[in-house]
Amino acid sequence: MAVLTSGERVFDVLIVVALAGSLVLFGLAVAQRTPWPLLVYGGLVLVTVWGTEGLMNAKLRLLIPAFVLLLPVATGLARRRPATAVAVVAAAALASAWFGGYALTIWRYGI
Repeated sequence: MAVLTSGERVFDVLIVVALAGSLVLFGLAVAQRTPWPLLVYGGLVLVTVWGTEGLMNAKLRLLIPAFVLLLPVATGLARRRPATAVAVVAAAALASAWFGGYALTIWRYGI
């Protein structure tokens, strides 16, 4: 259990979860009938990130241009009450800030 709660192992698990989540988001974008130019763009970003060899730790940073994959999330939040949308966005911002700080402290090539 200590491997999953401390050290670089949590970082590795979170990277794998985020990369798998990118595929799920792409599937949701396809199911939601996102316009094809956006799907092609998002798909090409995913292919380049998943298909390149290199540091696994840097792959999340390379997914930043794939913001198109967040369209299903944005659509889902638009259907919710404003308080729910604000709470989800605030939680995501806090989680992102924690992950960035955590990555900088445990990964020696982070800076």
